[in-house]
Formats: sequence, C-alpha cells, structure tokens
Amino acid sequence: MNENIKRILTASLIIISVLSAGIAAYAYTIQPENVEEKTVQISTLKGKLIHSAILSNQSIYGSEVSREYYPAEMTESFLGRYLFTTTTEKTGSYVFTIDTSYYIQDGKNRIEMWNETKFYQSGKYENSASINFTINPSELRSDLERVKEGTGVSRMQQDIRINFRASDESGVFQHSVSLIKKSELYRFSDTEKTEQITENIRNVKQNYLTGMEIQDARVIYATLTFSALIPAAILNRDYFQNIRAKRMESNSYMVSGRKTGNKVVVESLEDLKKVFQLTDSPILKAEEKNETVYSIEANGLTYEFRN
Repeated sequence: MNENIKRILTASLIIISVLSAGIAAYAYTIQPENVEEKTVQISTLKGKLIHSAILSNQSIYGSEVSREYYPAEMTESFLGRYLFTTTTEKTGSYVFTIDTSYYIQDGKNRIEMWNETKFYQSGKYENSASINFTINPSELRSDLERVKEGTGVSRMQQDIRINFRASDESGVFQHSVSLIKKSELYRFSDTEKTEQITENIRNVKQNYLTGMEIQDARVIYATLTFSALIPAAILNRDYFQNIRAKRMESNSYMVSGRKTGNKVVVESLEDLKKVFQLTDSPILKAEEKNETVYSIEANGLTYEFRN
C-alpha cells in the first residue's frame, strides 16, 4: 500500500478511536435516565355537621337557633344534617350512626358499662351523601337514668357520638363528632373533617447521546474505540516489527558496566558473554580472594566480571 495512503488511513483511524474513547468516557458520566416523582392531589373528601336547636324559651334566641353553644335547660331538640362531599366522581357506601356509651371514670381509667345505638342509616352515595337526624336531650337524660337504675351505678356518665364512615375502592373516610354537655351548655366537637387523597406519579425520562440511549452509546463508542485501533495496528504491523527488531538488536549489543582506566567492570556474566560474541576473544576464569573472576582482553581493554 502506498505510504501516503497508509499514513492518512492510520491518522483517520486514530482520530476516530480517540474521539470514540472521549465520547464513551463522557457517556459514563451521564445517568441513563432521569426520574422525576411528584405528588398529585386526586380528590378531596369532606364531612361536615350542620346543626341547630329548638329552644323552649323564645324570649332571647327565638324558637330555633344555630350556635356553637346551646343552653342545656332550654334545648328541647337538636336538628342535624350531616353532609359528605367529594371533589371527584366517586361511588361507594356509607354508614351513619348515633352511638351512646355509658361509663364510669375511675381515675384515668374509663370503664364502659353499656353501649347502644340511637340512630342508624346506611346506603350508597354518588359524589355526596346527606343524612338528617334529630337528637332529643330529654330522651338522653331518660336513657341515662334507665341505665343507672339497670346497673345500680349512680356515678354513671353518658357519651354521645355521631359517627360517619364512607368507603370506596380507594379507601375509607371516617368522621366522629361528640355531643358534649359541660357547665350547663351543649356543644358539638370536631364538626368538620377534610382528607386529601393523593397519588405519587413517577416519570422516567431516558437520556440520549448522539441520538442513542446512554447504555447503547456506552457500548457502541467503547467498541468503536478498539475497532478503529485494530486496523490501524494491522496497517502498521511492519513498522512495529521493525521497531521491535531494532530494539532487540540494540539490546544484543548493549553491555552494562563501568569503566575505570583500561578496565571495564560489567554487571553480569551475560554482559561478558556479549563482549565475547562481539570480540571473539576467550573468557579467562581465575580464582582470586574467594572470588571467581571472569575476564576478556580485547582492543586494549580488560572486560571483567566478579562473582
């Protein structure tokens, strides 16, 4: 092959190999993919108790009033409406109860003596549910006296809870409201509850380099690096063989040692053998002071190795 063409091909292959190696190295610094996670709000569930009271004394508040606190002695009945809503289309079932428990407080311990359900309603809902109910305080007082008499426990206390439970394929929503009587006043606790239903969305985005996915780019450019070097080496095999031959030839004539006057002290017996091959002079062996001395006389110099 023409030497100029060989040089051009060799240079081109080396450039391709170097560029491919650089791109392959850069590909290993890039993540194959970017992962992005975010939380998306799917739906909002809300339960709310709307309440009012019918009063026996109308001189101040009137016959029906909606307040945070109600005077216990004047309250004849509570009118309630529980409303459950969702912000997205949902279909499920619900259970609504008014439960009464009777207990004794023994220090920090609460000992329940009796439980009963005063109101029960269940059904299906589509996006919302609405339940109307009435609570009569005089009936609650009668129930308390009945349980006291039935159990013989005069220190009995009464706990009234309004419980709502909705369930669908995504989960369960539960809300509990207490009717509390304290200091001659009634009030409802925790009349609203809101829950957010969220979903984690994971977005995976592939990274690309020179139009290829990172994993493919790593393999292809690493392979191309060596694929370009192999033909370059084949094209220049004569050159490498000549370099090797010259190196071997130079090594065959290279003798390691130090010169002192007309004497050259070589480092090894192999070096002395090279002198023998070059000068074709005999090797003299002598014993001297517990040492074996090998020497060659040639060209006015003495080559010596001591062992």
